[in-house]
Amino acid sequence: MKNLFFYKILHKIIATSPKSFFIKVFNTLHPCTKFEDNWHIDLLLEHLLAAEQGRITRLIINIPPRTLKSICISVFWPAWILAKNPSAKIIAASYSQALSYKHSHDCRIVLLSEWFKKYFPKTTLKQGISNKAKLGTTRHGFRFATSIGGTMTGEGADFIIIDDPQTPAQALSANSRNKVVTWFEQTLMSRLNNKESGVVVLVMQRLHMEDLAGHLLQKGGWTLLNLPMIAEKDEFWHFGNAQYKRKKGELLHFVRDNKETIARLRHDLGEYAFNAQYQQSPVHLQSQFIKREWLHYYQEHTIKQKEMTIYQSWDCAIKAKESHDYTVCCTIGRLDDKYYVLDMFRKKLEYPYLKKTVIRLYDQFKPCAILIEDKVSGQQLIQELGAVSQNGLPENIGCSNRLPIIPVNTKYDKITRLFLTSQIFESKSVFLPTNTTWAKQFEDELMQFPHGRYDDQVDAITQLLLWIRYTKRPEELKPQLSFL
Repeated sequence: MKNLFFYKILHKIIATSPKSFFIKVFNTLHPCTKFEDNWHIDLLLEHLLAAEQGRITRLIINIPPRTLKSICISVFWPAWILAKNPSAKIIAASYSQALSYKHSHDCRIVLLSEWFKKYFPKTTLKQGISNKAKLGTTRHGFRFATSIGGTMTGEGADFIIIDDPQTPAQALSANSRNKVVTWFEQTLMSRLNNKESGVVVLVMQRLHMEDLAGHLLQKGGWTLLNLPMIAEKDEFWHFGNAQYKRKKGELLHFVRDNKETIARLRHDLGEYAFNAQYQQSPVHLQSQFIKREWLHYYQEHTIKQKEMTIYQSWDCAIKAKESHDYTVCCTIGRLDDKYYVLDMFRKKLEYPYLKKTVIRLYDQFKPCAILIEDKVSGQQLIQELGAVSQNGLPENIGCSNRLPIIPVNTKYDKITRLFLTSQIFESKSVFLPTNTTWAKQFEDELMQFPHGRYDDQVDAITQLLLWIRYTKRPEELKPQLSFL
């Protein structure tokens, strides 16, 4: 009686708890590996449960490699669906047929396990139908494995799973990306049995701004679960029964990973690949205006900063809230018609700290001119710190707390400003320091423009380069002009 009672309790737990079912799947596939639980697994399972129940019909999951995503989405979830509904029809696709077969094989192991057959006797594989590509049940349900670009003649699905549609190398090819999008839209989506209630789940690491996830998010209508390896801001996750507060800088799975390992990984992959695959934040490899090969680099110990004419340009944000832009100060040293970006300060600041920072960066670099846009918080800085006469020329610079501020007014939009300064970049006259994090971030923003999330650093440097263009010599500081 005790054994029967225990069996009933265990059966109820596994049959009603996705988490317990998932752990059984993991232990079945990896009997010698300890299962290390983490909050992101609960979040994944809750989203998949919502998809199974039809509360979500279009779901994108962006998550780094080696986070149990394939076991969760391509193995656990089809097995769970078929356990609950042996008549369900599932199509699962990956970038290669071999990978699709591997996931299908793992799912077969689960469906043929003793515990699965014991707890879900209504779900049995039908002999003569089940093979490497297709696991068919006696209730006419199935899991069909295919690859991107593969044929699915005659197959219709209630659920479609796409697990890693491309490799990182493939995603760099526009032709390859377009083929994936075309196959998805013209072939795969036509396989849904019901266009309204049919469920589609895409899980992948981001690889390019225009990869399949990027394309679908641009079109809209998709629920996004985005989980970077390193939290870029404080997060509060609450979905279904899953809740978690994640602090900025926290690793996705701090039990398995540590900051030293991730730092080495970032170094080995490079900033672009790491940001895409692990931070789910790809950037454009090429700007519409600036080419990477136009940028030159310098080592800090090789330049003669004392011989340079130094300028600063501020792009001031209105507020310091999380949703607002960054405040940026671009410091450039000019020498022999070459422009050396010495520093790119970027932070969200309330006004009192902004004012102190303007003074601190002036003291650090002693620029001959500080450009500040004459609007909003910039106006207050100009009034409180500037040594500016009626015609806009700096005067009385030696006075206490009076800085050589030049008010500027914008005339052109952001895109036009970068276009007008692109010749300076094309002439290979802009130099960035090597081995600095801020220089890489600025370069990425420049390459993303105008499609990137932020453009404040681009605004700051184009404001300065255009101003210099209208100044014949550094010492000939022109009056305030509406040239920007």
